[in-house]
Amino acid sequence: MTGSAMNSAIYEGRVRHRRFSPAAHAFAYRLFMVYLDLSELDAVFSTRWLWSTNRRALARFRRMDHFGDPNVPLDQAVRDLVA
Repeated sequence: MTGSAMNSAIYEGRVRHRRFSPAAHAFAYRLFMVYLDLSELDAVFSTRWLWSTNRRALARFRRMDHFGDPNVPLDQAVRDLVA
């Protein structure tokens, strides 16, 4: 991933609701959504102390725990599942 822009991103937004009956009620909450390009997992997590794919960390993603054969790239395993 060196030298190229990443597709992964964190989006920020707001969820709002307003009701007038039977009783007036409204709320608004901040919202954060993560778009993670699965082919970028190693690159995204490599510079973060909190997350990791290959070392101990507070949050660790182990490929062998998800979608079968760990020798198949995760993005391909997901595409194969939904195809």
